[in-house]
Amino acid sequence: MVDTATLEQLLKSHIFVADEKEEYEKDIEMNGQRHLEYIKLMAVENDIDIKTSLLKGSIHSSIIAEAKSIGADAIVIGGWKDTRTRMDLAAKERQYILDTAPCSVIIVK
Repeated sequence: MVDTATLEQLLKSHIFVADEKEEYEKDIEMNGQRHLEYIKLMAVENDIDIKTSLLKGSIHSSIIAEAKSIGADAIVIGGWKDTRTRMDLAAKERQYILDTAPCSVIIVK
């Protein structure tokens, strides 16, 4: 997930300039693609049928929209172990997903 909504807020707050935002977004996207390729490889090795998506936008609304769009059986979310501020943001987004998901939500620690 590339949280472009937060990146836009950082730009509007003058924490980032446009070039920094674009560079950071590209880095997040490349890192996300790398993780998704690893997940696909693990799924193939374990004969698991999955669909992965690297989404951009607001975290919870993008995930819920994608789950509805593809008729997902479940949403799998990685757990967070980070700074207090990051955990608060992650917990808020995770709760939004849990409250509005059209399917089961699995949080993996």
